[in-house]
Amino acid sequence: IMKKEYETIKSEINFSNKKYLSIGGGLGGLELIINMENKDNFFYFIEKNYVSRKVKYGWDEKNLEAYNDLLLVDMFLKNNGMKTNQFKIFDYDLDNLPGDKFDFIISLYSLDYHYNFDIYKNYLKKVSNNQTKIIFDTIRNDYFKKVFTNVRVVQSHEDTVHKSKRIICSEFI
Repeated sequence: IMKKEYETIKSEINFSNKKYLSIGGGLGGLELIINMENKDNFFYFIEKNYVSRKVKYGWDEKNLEAYNDLLLVDMFLKNNGMKTNQFKIFDYDLDNLPGDKFDFIISLYSLDYHYNFDIYKNYLKKVSNNQTKIIFDTIRNDYFKKVFTNVRVVQSHEDTVHKSKRIICSEFI
């Protein structure tokens, strides 16, 4: 599945010496594939460190749902070839989030898919610049034309229940 997801975004990624931020990236399978293309990248993961009792579909305005265990993420990344000096995992609820500027922010099926983009909007403005590419899935891509200067659909999921689109954005307005 992650190889298929990678295929939808690989043409958007310049692999040389980049900083990636992954929000809600699960175990990091997509990031591992990106890492195989170039080992000079650094990945920051923002995740919650618990598994909700019941899976909630649709938006969680309070950002309370989670489906991860950060020790498993760490183990999975290391067991699959990512070195400890190539990534850092942040617990959304306990850690200060990274303040670096990022080249790519990836949040497939999380940001604006399960969580309203506005929960992270101010933070994303702080950690991006005009060249930062932000890739995520949404059902309201037209809304983002009021948020970003550049918005482009890179994949459409019209045949799914959510009918979402994968968009790549840059330059906050």
